[in-house]
Amino acid sequence: ADLRGVLGVIDDIVASSDRNHNELVVAIRSTVPPGTCASLWDMMHPKRSELHLSYNPEFLREGEAYRDFFDPS
Repeated sequence: ADLRGVLGVIDDIVASSDRNHNELVVAIRSTVPPGTCASLWDMMHPKRSELHLSYNPEFLREGEAYRDFFDPS
């Protein structure tokens, strides 16, 4: 999987959190390969202890997104 976009956003969040000094929850709302959240946490946490990571995988089937969203199992 190409995670360059996700990694770029995490870098931006870490950089901007240096200026804000507030607690911040980063929510990943996508299906990513196993181990991705651990890697993202390793990128985030040593730099800013105020950052938190949440993961909510997206379970939408191709061609069935509307139905899956409005009538989940």
